[in-house]
Formats: sequence, C-alpha cells, structure tokens
Amino acid sequence: QTPMALDANLTGLAAKGDVLARCVPRLLMQTAASRRRCFVCGHCGRPCGSPSQQVSVARGQKRRAAVESPAYKLPDPSSDSCNVVPRGRCYLCSSSGCDEVFCTEECRSAACEQGPHLAFCRGRGSNSRELWCHSNATGDTIQLAATLVAQAARSSMMIEKTTKLPDELQLLDELLNADIDGHLSQISADEVEDNRLLLFLVLVHDLGWVQAEPAEHDEEPDSIPEQEMSQECRRALQEWKISKEALAAKRAAFRSARRKDKLSSRSVHTDERLRIMWKALSPTGYGCLVHALEQRSLRLEVPSSLASICQELVLAPTEQLGPCLDALAPFLKAAMANDAKSAEEGGTVPDPFCRQAARLAQAGQAALWGGENPFAHASASMLAVMDLPFEHSCIPNASLEVEMAPEGLRARLAASRDIAAGELRTTAHVQIEQPLLERGSALQARFGPAFECDCIRCRHEDFGERAELAVEDLRLLADCAAHAARHDEAFRLYGEVLKHVPDDGDAWHARGTALYESGRWAEGNEMFLAGALVAPKHAQLCVEVEKIAAYRLPMSPAAVEPGGSLLPLPAWGSFLSGRCFLTTGGDPLVPADECAAAVAAAEAHAAARGGWSTVRHHAVPTTDLNIHEVPALRTWFIHLAHSRLRPLMAAQFGSEAVGEHGQQLRIGDAFLVKYTAEGGSKHIPVHQDYSTHSLTIALNPSSEYNGGGTYFCELGRSLQPGLGHVVSFLGDLKHGGDPITKGVRYIVAAFLYVDEDGGACACGTVPGSAPRLPKRRQAEVDSSRLKRSRAHRVAASHSSATSPAAGATAVPAGATSVRAEHSSNFGSDAMGASWLETLAGSSDGGNSKTAEDDWLQSLDRSAALVC
Repeated sequence: QTPMALDANLTGLAAKGDVLARCVPRLLMQTAASRRRCFVCGHCGRPCGSPSQQVSVARGQKRRAAVESPAYKLPDPSSDSCNVVPRGRCYLCSSSGCDEVFCTEECRSAACEQGPHLAFCRGRGSNSRELWCHSNATGDTIQLAATLVAQAARSSMMIEKTTKLPDELQLLDELLNADIDGHLSQISADEVEDNRLLLFLVLVHDLGWVQAEPAEHDEEPDSIPEQEMSQECRRALQEWKISKEALAAKRAAFRSARRKDKLSSRSVHTDERLRIMWKALSPTGYGCLVHALEQRSLRLEVPSSLASICQELVLAPTEQLGPCLDALAPFLKAAMANDAKSAEEGGTVPDPFCRQAARLAQAGQAALWGGENPFAHASASMLAVMDLPFEHSCIPNASLEVEMAPEGLRARLAASRDIAAGELRTTAHVQIEQPLLERGSALQARFGPAFECDCIRCRHEDFGERAELAVEDLRLLADCAAHAARHDEAFRLYGEVLKHVPDDGDAWHARGTALYESGRWAEGNEMFLAGALVAPKHAQLCVEVEKIAAYRLPMSPAAVEPGGSLLPLPAWGSFLSGRCFLTTGGDPLVPADECAAAVAAAEAHAAARGGWSTVRHHAVPTTDLNIHEVPALRTWFIHLAHSRLRPLMAAQFGSEAVGEHGQQLRIGDAFLVKYTAEGGSKHIPVHQDYSTHSLTIALNPSSEYNGGGTYFCELGRSLQPGLGHVVSFLGDLKHGGDPITKGVRYIVAAFLYVDEDGGACACGTVPGSAPRLPKRRQAEVDSSRLKRSRAHRVAASHSSATSPAAGATAVPAGATSVRAEHSSNFGSDAMGASWLETLAGSSDGGNSKTAEDDWLQSLDRSAALVC
C-alpha cells in the first residue's frame, strides 16, 4: 500500500470539504491510556466492540471480562425495536492470559499466528509479558519503538527472496538514519535501555526472529555488558541464563524450519536486513529510534462511538431510556457537571429521562465536532507515523482527518477552505493554536534546528506591517482568525484590508460580525451601516441594514408619548439573584388572541414559502421563522416590544441596567420557533445567547403539548411559562429548550442588547459619540486588546481606508446622492458629522469640509436604505 492513495497533485483547484489525499499509516499503535478505556483492533486499528462492551470497558471493567460478560447493558443492536446502529463485536486473543482484542477472526489470525503480536502476547511467556508491561509503563513512544522493531523483525522472517526490503524495515532504516539533534526530552535513558534488553531477549532468543549470523553480532547473552537496569530486566536475564540450553535448541529448530520453508537467510537482502535489525537493537540505535519516533509520530484521535450512540437516544422509545441512562451514568454526570440542583428537583425528583437523553445527545454532537467532550476518556487515541504529502503551514488549507476503511484506520487530508488554482496545498504538522515562538520550537523539534516557517501568518506575526503582505493574504489571515474565534485579531486584520480596499463590502461585514461575536452588538450594527455607506450593493450588508431598520424602536418611552400610558404589568417570580424572571398570574403580558393571531400568521407565511426554516442556526438548530421577514409579525412584535416588553424588563432588571422604561434595550434578532414531538425539532441544546438579555414568550397553552420549558443549568430546573407569559434572563446564562414528548409548542425567542448611548442607530438615529459597553462587560473589554476608545481604534485602522483624500470621495463613482429630507430621521448634521468622523478618522484642515460634504451625501443614501 502506498502512503498516499488518492490525489498526488500538490497544487490545484479544490472546494472546501474535498478529499485531497488519503494516507496509509506506516506505523500505528493505540496509546496505553486509551487502551484501558476503549477497544481498538490490535491488528488494523479499527474501533470494535458492541455498545455494551464499549460502555463496560469505558466504565472500568477489565478488558477480557468486558468482552465475555459486559457489566453494563445497552440495547441489543440486532433488535428491530432498537434505534442503536450495530457497532460490531470483539474477538479476544487465543491466549488465555492476554486481553488484546481484534475486530474480525481474520485480524486475530493474522496477529496471533504470524504477526508481531506474538512478541507482546502476555499469554505466551514471562519475557513477552515483561516486555509488554515495561513498554506500557514507560511511555507510548518506547512502546511504539518496540512495536516497530517487532514488526520489522517479523516481516524480515516472513518475506521470501526479494530485491526490495519490507516496508517496516525501510521505515526502521529511515528512522535510524534520521538527523536527530539533541537528546531525549522526556524519556529516561535507563528506561530505553531496559526496554531494549527485554526486546532483545524476546526477538533474538525467545522467538528467533533476529538471527545473530554475522560474526561481529554473534554474541552470547552473558557477554552483554553489566550496567544498571531495572529489576524486571535483571530478572529476565537471569531467567534466560537458566534456560540457555533450551533456548539454543529452540533457535536451531527455528532455523531448520526456515530452511524447509525456503525462507533462506541467503536472500539478496539478508545481510542488509540483519544490519538494520542489529543496529536497531544496539544501545545507540535504539535510543536514536525512540528519539526519532518522539519527533515523527502523530497523535490521531478517534471519537468514541458512544458519542454517536447517545445522539440516537433522543429517538429511542421512552421505556428504553432508563436502562440506557443507567449504563451511561458517568457520561451524563460529566455532561451535567455544572448544572445546579434546585430545591424543587434536586435530590428528590430526578431529571426527566427525555432531558437527560437530550443532554447526552448534545454532548455526543459536541464530541464529534470538537466541542466540550464528556466522552473524551472513552475515545481512541492512536500514535501513527505517516508521510504527509503536503508541506507545513501555520495557515493550512487542508486538515488531517481520521476515517475507517475496510482495511483499517486511515487518514485523509480534506480541504479546510476553497483552494485556488495553482495554490500550494498545505497542512499543519504541529499544533497551530500556539503563539509564534511555541510554534517555531515545535517545528524545529520536528524538522530540525534549521527549519523556519515562512508562511504568511508567521511573517505577519513576526514583522507586522513590514511584512508587506498582499491584500488577499491579509484577507486570508483575517478569515482564519475569525474561524478560530480570535475576534480581536480578525477585527484588526479586516481593518488592514480596508486600508487597501475601502469599499470592500465583505471586509466591512466581517468586521461587524467580529464585533457581534465578541458581544459588541451596537458597534457591530454601526459597522454594518458604515459599510453600507461605501458598499451599498453588498448583499449581506443590505440584509443587515434591512434587519436594523425592521427592528428600529422609537426613542421615547411608550408611557410618555402623546396619549400613552404605562400599561399594568403581570406579576413575576425572580430566580438566580435577579438574573432570570418568569411572569405569572391570570393576566399574561400577551393576550391569548394576540398569541393565536401570531401563530396563524406564522403558519400562513410558512405555507406560502414552502415550509419553516430548519438550517438557519448551525450551532443551535431550530425550526423557526425570522419575525422581521413576516410583515404582520414584525408590526405586532415591534409594538409589543415598545409598549410592554421594555417596561417589563426595566421593572425586572432595573433602570440602571436597561434605562428608565427600558429605552436602552435594542432588538438584535427575534424568531417564532416551532417544536414538534413527531418528526421535527423537539428541543434546543444548552447554549449561551449572543445578547445581553433574552426572552421567550409562550404562544400556545400547555394543554396542547407535553414537556417543554426553558432549562437553566445554574438553576437546575426548567421554567415553563403559561400562555402569553414571558421568561426573561441574561443572555450569558446557559440554557436550553426541554424536549416536548407530545404535540406542538410555539414560542417567540428574542435576543436584545443594551446600548447605553442614547442615540443608537437601531433607534433610527446616528450616535454622536462612541457607544459604551454595558457595565457588566466593561471589565473584560478593559483587559482586551480592543480596550481603546472606539473612535481611536477605528481611526487607527481606517484612517487611510475611509478618509477621503483631497478632492476625492470614498463613495463609489456613479452612486446617486439622496436629498437631506431623510436626515431628520437620523438626528442633526452636527451629530452625524461626529459619528462619521469617528468612523472615517479625522480629515486634514482645508479638506475637512469637502470630506464632510461627501460623507453626508453617503449618509443620505444610507438613511434611505434604513428608512
């Protein structure tokens, strides 16, 4: 098998997700810690075992007992009533004292009858058992070295006359001759020597896989120099000396068998094979081998199949959930480790089975996608040596993934983003989440002290603007920073892009999104509006501007408007020290007829457009409609938010937090969500909102469904509002939607943010000064790299990007100016000029009036878009 079995091109056009190459590991081994908690085939590396066997070994049962009689039971995969997909079974080593497992009879036969497993089989003899125990105790790298030497020795014995060395011997020779600099960093030289002596005993004298035919290597064991060694090695040598004659006879018998099988030692490469094997078994060679593997080996993580099993629990019948949850109790405990126990439910009434199944399903999904992983200790961790066909880059366009082929575990390189024609394909050979210096040290340890990464990320982090990167390189760096959730870095890099291309709508939109992702919603909206000034035809910016306009709330409180009065508010209960509230009583905030009308409008709109949206939210998938896309719902919700929701939340959270009458609250987004017990979205996983405040409104009575409610981890229970009632809470509280088990449930989910500047653009006015963050977020912003004032920060990154030069304008040529009759909706000219100076940077002396006039024309056009 060739190391790379698909596309050998190192450059070329590819779309995100395309498989670029498949790599066959040249050496593969399960780590010792992983071996204690999950089953992986000892021959091909494929995970194996039934769900019951997997959960039993993950919970600490001995491996052989977990295979023969699992202590914990999950549903039988062969049962028609079970939703769990079959995962296969385990086949134990034929030796009673060994607990190695295999996925098929063929793998067991290949490993136990003629494979390298014989050298480590604990059921064979004391030397093999000592070697296995010592290799597991001293570290994965030493065990990997012993495994490679055993594989090379066995392959050299099994292959007949040939002009080509076996693959294992070729790899061994490469590693022995690798350019190794320095010394072993974490491995004791005594441990390496002890392991070498044990391996020598097993391969040379027990199994006879390495023949001491060259005179210079034909040493008797008593000629091995005496040196410090572990008690295990000394005892092993003593045992060998006692049985010297018997072992000598065994070696002679093995040589005779080789001659009969025509596996003559006089093949073309006999001397070469012996040279490699004896070099590997020498003290110096074995030390170099361990050091080379320490640098060359890659760690491959294979997600536990228990994660996918747990995702299926949501679909399992209720009567099956009890036994399944009992078997998966440690994982459930880890998934809900941060959940509180409420006085009502904790300790006396267990969480509903459906909620527990939903939490396990969410944990399973997070484990498969790299999030918080309660199944981490049940995952398979493999050490592999493979030749990656692509060069290293700290900003790679291909990622290494694990896949299961019929032949065993394989690795593939998939495009992590779109790759342009002629672009060099790259992947990461070290952890690239590290800072520059740590990445450099890891790369030099892997490729040698002379290696220096020259990718655009390293150049930019090392030299800054002096690196003189092209615009597309800056854009690529910014996209990767945004994808890795380095929002402040993405914000800065997109600013550098705008210095070169001031009307780049993608950069404006991405910069606003970076502010949104870091919890700065008012500034993000202002960035979207600023981008619409210079890129009025950008589709995503137009959508954002449309949403800002749709959710625009009046400035004055409803109570002080002409003819307005403060409506009576319902009673409410307070939870979590005033961070969560639930309205109660017979007078809900939203009357029943309004709730019914909202549901009817949503169903009519969904029927007209061909169904509800199910793909809007990737992290928290729901079945919903965006309220601002439905005219009737938008009109109703804006009136509801202005006249009733704002005063309610001002009374609940206090005027200092949201302003008197709640006038500092803005609508970031709002959805009408539909839960369906049969064939639809029945719950929402636990998450945190991108908002300062959030709320849900129940739109249909609880008699139409079973279950449901908003579950709060810190509270340890769910809050279930009645028809027309509201649950309001701080957006950073971890919460989720409890599953419904019958019927259909409708709610409104709204996400609000506080804009402490009284003239926010979401209210239809241009702010005259830099907005301030809510007090509860000020501390973390003060400690970030974006702690400077907004005016100074944006001016520093945009002064050359958006400030019009003398006699020029940043408005694209041909753009039509809109008359100033719309500007009254956006405040005074002085206020607008102040806002534009903040966005564009200050202008120079005599040119300031021309620049201001040009920007005011752009503002008129943006005002028309918003209005």
